[in-house]
Amino acid sequence: MIFFYYFLTWAAFLFCAVFILLLSFLKSKYKTSLKSRFFLYKNLHQEKADVHFHA
Repeated sequence: MIFFYYFLTWAAFLFCAVFILLLSFLKSKYKTSLKSRFFLYKNLHQEKADVHFHA
């Protein structure tokens, strides 16, 4: 039973990874946003705020 869970988890991971990879090449707005989100590529300078919201 646990083998099925691991297989399902890896299948979902691979499906999502391929989907994100395709989006990063096909849509221009994701080319910079994915790089800046995951690889710290040309991050925008943000001002310090008193309150931070995190979801």
